[in-house]
This record gives sequence, C-alpha cells and structure tokens, in this order.
Amino acid sequence: IKRVINIAGMVPLTHDSQISSMPKSVKRLVRPAKYFPLLLPLLMRTAIAVIDKGDIRQLFETAYKNSPLDYALLAREDIRQRLSRGYLFAANHGYLAYTHEGIAIATDTSQYIEKVNCPLCIIHGGEDSVNSTKSIIQFSKTIENTHLSIIKDAGHLMMYAIPKTLTNVLIERLNK
Repeated sequence: IKRVINIAGMVPLTHDSQISSMPKSVKRLVRPAKYFPLLLPLLMRTAIAVIDKGDIRQLFETAYKNSPLDYALLAREDIRQRLSRGYLFAANHGYLAYTHEGIAIATDTSQYIEKVNCPLCIIHGGEDSVNSTKSIIQFSKTIENTHLSIIKDAGHLMMYAIPKTLTNVLIERLNK
C-alpha cells in the first residue's frame, strides 16, 4: 500500500467524547454499537424498515437535519437521488450491510492504524457534523506522515457538494 486516503470518513473511536460530539441521530447508532453490539441488528432493521416503507426522506431528515450544509444539499433532487441509490443498494443487501457499517464505525481500530507506515491523507469538511473536526484533528496527530486537509464550508456530503474542489485537493496530495 503506497498511501491511504480518508474522505469525510470516520476515524477510530478511542474515547466517548468523540461520540458525544456527534449529532443525536448518529449517537443513537454509534453508542449502542460500541457498548451493546448485540442490539445493532435491531437498530439497523429499523432503518431498513423506514427505507422499505418508501420514506427515505425521513431517514435523510434524521441523519442530516443537524448539518445545515448537508441538509440544504438534500433539497437538490439530483443529490437526493444519488444518495438514495446508495442507501437503497445497502438496504437491498439486508440489514447486515448496515450492521457491518455500524460495527466498523464503533470499533476502535487504532491498533491497526498504528501499523500504517505509508502516507495518510485525510480530507475533511470543516462543517461536518457527523464526524467532528476536533476528533479528526486529534486523530491526525497520532499517526506519523499524516496530511490533514480541512475544507472550509464543506459538510459530510462534500463529495456531492464540491466534487471539483475535492478532486483538486486529491490531485494535489497525490502529486506530492
């Protein structure tokens, strides 16, 4: 592996303050996943039931209402459709797809991350309410050879909002 790139992604959850900084809707998933992992399939099945009912907008409302940039982005039909396809893809693979994602989010993977000996590039939206900037900054300081790019005025859904900016940051980092 020559390099690892993390775009708007989670970092290892090593302390509860990281979960405390998350929006309530995300905490409802992450805290039980971390401390009561056997409840995770039930929680995931609840999200799938909302999708199965055809009310994916309710899921988006819950997930992004505390993130003004991301919530405003969901007003665009093209963005909502692309995001919906991703959620529906996971739902079509059953609650296990979401369960595995939940486990990955809530698992402290720092023991593996510490073994990374290639450059790590983290690109994060400065207004990301799902993954706090403070948590991302703290994590970036724990790994040698990490470059952190915080894109001001970008949220968690920055891949949809500012793809050209994100592409330019990626190209710049890959050329170094």
